[in-house]
Amino acid sequence: MTLEITQSHGESAMTDPMKWQRLFRSANREIRLRAARALVERDDTPAPILLEILDYYSHDGLGALAERALLRRPAADLHDAAVERLSSSDDFVRQVACRLLGESDRRATLPLLGMFDDPHVLVRRAAGWALAALGDTSALGPLRRLQEIRAGEDINVRMAIEGAIQRLQDSADVDQ
Repeated sequence: MTLEITQSHGESAMTDPMKWQRLFRSANREIRLRAARALVERDDTPAPILLEILDYYSHDGLGALAERALLRRPAADLHDAAVERLSSSDDFVRQVACRLLGESDRRATLPLLGMFDDPHVLVRRAAGWALAALGDTSALGPLRRLQEIRAGEDINVRMAIEGAIQRLQDSADVDQ
């Protein structure tokens, strides 16, 4: 298979996003991975494709790139997809879902609070920092209860809970 490549300032670049998307659907895994690498760098890649890259290629060196690309998208557009990914079998995907929801809106508060029951410490930590970023002061009570219940928790989770409580308390104080 040959690729149509255009020359731009001495660099090879395929400028048509549809060509990368077609290549991403190739039966050849290596071609799919190369296309995925190009797609995560583009601002015009549709969110569903970025989510698919996160789901299936995050352990092929594309997880952080997919996360960064998704965080450049409007958070409201990704809310439902992020909530769905909270139940992924992949702990990295659940972490990213927490971070995406932290950029979302108050609808994310309850799903994020539920992630403190996740078996992976990094997911629980991501949920805490996401709640801090979200800024929904209605999470203060549940976070304080979690702080008491999780006193023996991993330091990373305790710090995320404490950080979220501090951030939300500061927001509540400003609002009064």
